[in-house]
Amino acid sequence: MLKNNQTPIIFTHIPKTAGTSFRVALEGHYGFNSVCRDYGPQAPETTSFVYQYIYDEKDFFSFLHRFKKNKSKSLAGHFPVVKYARLFPSTDIVTFIRNPYERVISEYKHFVRHSGFDGTLMEFAEQGRNVNTQSRLLAQVPLNSLGFIGLTERYSESVNLYNAIYDRSIPIFNSNISPAEQIIEGGISQSDKDRIISLNENDFILYSHVLNIFEMRSKLHSQKQVYTFGQFHLAENNHIMGWAFQMQLDAPVEIEIYIDDMLVGELLANEYNITLDSLKSPRNGYVGFRFKLPSKTLSSQVSCKVKETDQLLPFIN
Repeated sequence: MLKNNQTPIIFTHIPKTAGTSFRVALEGHYGFNSVCRDYGPQAPETTSFVYQYIYDEKDFFSFLHRFKKNKSKSLAGHFPVVKYARLFPSTDIVTFIRNPYERVISEYKHFVRHSGFDGTLMEFAEQGRNVNTQSRLLAQVPLNSLGFIGLTERYSESVNLYNAIYDRSIPIFNSNISPAEQIIEGGISQSDKDRIISLNENDFILYSHVLNIFEMRSKLHSQKQVYTFGQFHLAENNHIMGWAFQMQLDAPVEIEIYIDDMLVGELLANEYNITLDSLKSPRNGYVGFRFKLPSKTLSSQVSCKVKETDQLLPFIN
């Protein structure tokens, strides 16, 4: 548990992922006026000073000053994570994602009911703005640097885990998530289902990765061990490069490098990483690491493990 964690919650609300339940829970817990909202310039939910500074004056610095002056507890809305990623630490960002197939159908029904959409499911699903919505909203910021990603299908479990890790007490409201095909009259053909899955390939890759993160965080928390944010990739000249850090800890993370399950090196994640610094990571961005591999080593042979917990860092292509 992270003690006395009173940093603002920056909530990227991906449509049809039980995000309204979480935002309403934030408003109920902190007070309606303590939750700042950005749902776009046309949305009545958008907070007045968000409209003023973000959409009218386009002055993000003045927005942050007002946000702090108001002692706001959260910022929530339909915005991509990158939008406010230079104002708040990425570890303050929270979001939920959903099985992409279920999410697309749920949003289609929402548009039919509330926006007068009269096209078919596939006409909706094939519109560019409705394809890979989740991965687009979470792009341009390393996924493994985000504070918490919950799962719509496991909403109560997600909120409980978030509260336990971050020493919060966000209430659980009934998310009322029904299987998507139960709300489509006449059902969905297998060919249409296959087409939706194919269109949203990036979202399915994202969903699989987030599921792995969620399971790892759950496991480590149950064992009372610290979760490590991090990742690595294969760079030029047979180097692996990566970064790793732990919340509220100043010590560099100890990393073990394995090739074909054989330990070949140990190092500290203490090199400067400009991306993580810009995302306000711990240690002012000094969380990077690199390691020279033997020639002709394949990425599939390499693994990076946190020495303290045996947590494997994900490999990113």
